[in-house]
Amino acid sequence: MIGHNIIFNNKNYGILIHLSDNNTLSSNLVFNNEQSFGAVGILLWDAKDNTIEDNVLIDNGYYIGGIPFTNYIQRSVVNNSVNGKPFVYWAHRTSGTLASNSGQISLFNCTNIVITNQTLFNSSIGISTAYSSNI
Repeated sequence: MIGHNIIFNNKNYGILIHLSDNNTLSSNLVFNNEQSFGAVGILLWDAKDNTIEDNVLIDNGYYIGGIPFTNYIQRSVVNNSVNGKPFVYWAHRTSGTLASNSGQISLFNCTNIVITNQTLFNSSIGISTAYSSNI
C-alpha cells in the first residue's frame, strides 16, 4: 500500500505505478508535481486492478492509461479529489450526465455520456476518454 503520504514539488510525478497490478493508493496528499506534458500527481500506466481511494490532489491530476485495453481497468476509484472537487472515473457506463462540480473527469469504455457546465483547472488533463463513443 502507498498511503498517508505528503508528496510535493517533484520534477516528474508524485506517484508512478508502472507495470504493477493490484496496488492500493490511499489517503495521500499530492501537490505541485510537474512533468513536461502537465502536472501529473498520480500516473498509472500499464497498471490494472488497483484501488485508488481518499487521495487529495492540488494543482495536479490523475493519468490512467496503457496498452492493451485491460490496463485501464481499475478495481476501485472512489472518494478522490482534484483541486477540492471530485475526481470522476467512470468505466463501462452506457449512459449518464456529469452536469457540474468535477475536478477532473476520466471516462473508460463509456458510451452516451454528456459532460456539461464544468470548470476544470490546474490538472494534468481536464477531461479524458479512452475506448469510448458518443460522448
